[in-house]
Amino acid sequence: MSMPSYPPNGADMTREQAITMIVASIAMEERALSHIIDAEGEKLQYILGKLEGVCSPHACANEVLEVNKSVAKMLDIVMQNQLLLKNKLATALEADCCPSEGCLPPECPRPPEPPCRPERPPCPPQKGVMQLTGRCSPFLWKCGCPIEWTCRCRKGGGIRWNEQSPSLVRLDPRRTYLVSYTVNICDVLPVEASGRICVESTAGAYSPPPLWFSIRCLHREPLTLQYSTMLLPCAWETAPLEIGLYLHARSSLCVEQAELNIAEL
Repeated sequence: MSMPSYPPNGADMTREQAITMIVASIAMEERALSHIIDAEGEKLQYILGKLEGVCSPHACANEVLEVNKSVAKMLDIVMQNQLLLKNKLATALEADCCPSEGCLPPECPRPPEPPCRPERPPCPPQKGVMQLTGRCSPFLWKCGCPIEWTCRCRKGGGIRWNEQSPSLVRLDPRRTYLVSYTVNICDVLPVEASGRICVESTAGAYSPPPLWFSIRCLHREPLTLQYSTMLLPCAWETAPLEIGLYLHARSSLCVEQAELNIAEL
């Protein structure tokens, strides 16, 4: 992801531009945290000898416990940062969807209009923003099945969702979107495996990398998974495409709460 560009004079930014910059900064922080989580997962696979293509050392039980303690501490720090970023994103999207009347400048008296008024240029289309939540809570999330959503907040026309197919969201492949989700899960069957959550689309090149997680962590307490990514335009795609949130794991998971946020940049 490239660094966002800011106007030379920040005071000249409009409200929409400022909110867009805030959302882009949140996406970059979330991506950095996802790399940290991925590195911690590879650390566990290495010490357990499960990392493909790498010859791992023969670690004793005490060494495995020390590495597990280090990973748990790092994930706790990441989780605290993700909760702060989630609140920051919710505040930014809420401000974008429902602007406060008190923040608007007072209207100045207008001069009388001339008899022949020139035509105004058409206003640019409003960018789309949508917030979705799980249709029911809690629910059983089966492998290979997308989550069914219900709409919580919608703005603009660039993002489409239909109750007839509640698990899919239709996007324009020629535009850029910020996609973030939060899923609170707990294990149903005790297994020694890992799983991944994917934002899949009808165009394979439009799908971002998946979020990997370990099911072993769910034996003790529920796990909150958060992920943010950008969907970049596809020059060769012209027809609308649909995206959904899918689970790929050896067992089904119980989802206590799920939330999906999509914003057009």
